[in-house]
Amino acid sequence: MKLKDVQIHLDKSRILRRVPREFIYQLKRVIHKMQGRTFNKREQERLIADILDTLQLNFNLTPRQIHLAYEFHRNQKRLQKFLDKD
Repeated sequence: MKLKDVQIHLDKSRILRRVPREFIYQLKRVIHKMQGRTFNKREQERLIADILDTLQLNFNLTPRQIHLAYEFHRNQKRLQKFLDKD
């Protein structure tokens, strides 16, 4: 997979549209590098948990806020599936 194939959601409703382009480029680079490694599902889950833990520490988030962020993500996915049906 090439770096240009890494998908980042930058729709109008996404907060990532507000961050500098350099951040998006670096995010794509990190995702690309991680995809190149052979992680099993368990390692992927642990990696995501470590990333969330780091974000929680740096943004001073409570476990409840992390849970709400996950629920927001899940609801966005559900809404997208509904919109794709039309």
